[in-house]
Amino acid sequence: STKDYTYINEEKEVGVIEYNVDTIKDSTITVNRDGELVNLKAKTDYTVTSSGTEAQWKENHYTMKAENFAQEGNYAVILSTQDEAANAMNNTSVKKSSGNLPIEFAVDKTAPTVVISGVEDGGSYRSAERTMTVDAKDNLALDEVSVDIDGNTTVYQAEELKETDGVIDVVIGSANDFQEIQVTASDAAGNVLGQKQVNGKGEPVALSVLVTPNVMVQYYMNKPLFFGSIIGVLAVAGIIIFLVWRRRQADKNGR
Repeated sequence: STKDYTYINEEKEVGVIEYNVDTIKDSTITVNRDGELVNLKAKTDYTVTSSGTEAQWKENHYTMKAENFAQEGNYAVILSTQDEAANAMNNTSVKKSSGNLPIEFAVDKTAPTVVISGVEDGGSYRSAERTMTVDAKDNLALDEVSVDIDGNTTVYQAEELKETDGVIDVVIGSANDFQEIQVTASDAAGNVLGQKQVNGKGEPVALSVLVTPNVMVQYYMNKPLFFGSIIGVLAVAGIIIFLVWRRRQADKNGR
């Protein structure tokens, strides 16, 4: 589940506190980004501050700069230390009641995308229903896709989206008017479809479609054709009236 994993949409400073009975003699921090390992440099990539006396537990604060996590991807941080008593340990081997203590998170700055097929904006379909396919994708993890049809909203959650690889088939029922459709999507890091920048305002995919088996409704809702037909009928009627008038005039003149 995406809720059990940390996703952020911008790099952040990462801090770790280590407690030890003895003074730490040596430490290394390794960052794993999608399988690529980098050893951070002390005082350049991270800083360490220590506190505690000989009679107290020693406390070490490790602060890693945000720049170390500027690239998008899945991160795992491994802190390895050795104290003066030659005890070696790292955060992946330290145990707590629910398991080890991993430092894992993902950086995702890219908004999800949505492609619609089966219908198009302004499309007219002569049928009792029409299937619209929504294909939502994200570079790391989709969190939610929402489909609104004339105010009726259906929300698809992360687990379902993972099972279908973000592909959703939506049935649009018939109506006597164009139906307004809006599709929105968000990912686990909080990026939203259509945003121009991180934490920016999203913009849904919007389209208007007519689905009806009624030929007359389709004809009426096709405004250019409908009004064109009326104008055509009026024009023909006008010609007929004009011809009748001319004939009557000719009959009068012939008397």
